[in-house]
Amino acid sequence: MRFVLIITFATAVFTGFLPPMSMTATAQEIAGVKCIVDGDRNAEEQFKARHADGEVYFCCKECAATFAADKAKFQTQANHQLVVTQQYTQSACPIAGKAFNTQHTAKVAGVEIAFCCDNCQHQIESAGDLKTKAELIFGPKPVKRAFAKATTDPPHHQTDSIDLSGIKCVVDPSRGANEAFSADHRQGKVYFCCGGCLKAYQDDTKKFSTQANFQLASTGQYVQKTCPVTDVTFDVTDLTTAAKTIKIGGQSIAICCDQCENKLNSVSDKEKRILVFGDKPFKRSFVKRNLQSPQDYSVAPAELADPNQ
Repeated sequence: MRFVLIITFATAVFTGFLPPMSMTATAQEIAGVKCIVDGDRNAEEQFKARHADGEVYFCCKECAATFAADKAKFQTQANHQLVVTQQYTQSACPIAGKAFNTQHTAKVAGVEIAFCCDNCQHQIESAGDLKTKAELIFGPKPVKRAFAKATTDPPHHQTDSIDLSGIKCVVDPSRGANEAFSADHRQGKVYFCCGGCLKAYQDDTKKFSTQANFQLASTGQYVQKTCPVTDVTFDVTDLTTAAKTIKIGGQSIAICCDQCENKLNSVSDKEKRILVFGDKPFKRSFVKRNLQSPQDYSVAPAELADPNQ
């Protein structure tokens, strides 16, 4: 059986199939989420059970019954799914129980987790296989210490301020993005032209991560903090304070010097995007707008990492 994840408290009690609840996940939110019991199959909205004052989802009635028969066996998986479906959000460092710092993060089973310091982050990154890491983050004790039930929509679901005028689909950049087709990415939202492109992204999020990162910057959800080439810090709230700026896909990028400008201008447009918006330079050089405190930080991306990786 593959190890799959989702969130719960030690006192949680399974009470059978449920009527709709105010904090249940929608069909959109469980798209791509795997069954707690059978990690090779997608969860379905109609097969669900109560867990830790929320709902967890399965691929079929048989898996729901398996969960009911041995809840303790699947507790970590259930806790993880509550986080992924945005029913629970992070409130503290899962290792130390202290306020977290969004400069110290690591992805565990598709969820971006924040820690209070380098030591706690390193403890997770060096923990070994996914099952060990998951127990340290989504096991009953760390969940009770570091997560809380969501009472309102997470900040990255508040899309009123996002202007999609001129924004292109992450998967098919020849077509405009549509607010009706979206997915969670780095505690923000990315948009697609249609359901087919949304599914293509969910099937292989890594393939489209550079374009997704680019869209987060283009929609103003993330702002630049350092030069993407050298990591030199400067004030980018006013790009005129940077030594140089260049345009990549219509997006103004601040750089620190002529050497960085020459490096970026010496490669193709595709390579420029990777050098600036690839996962490593993006994590180093961009920060979520107004992400100031633990209360504002939510961890529930739609995608799940392959449990075998």
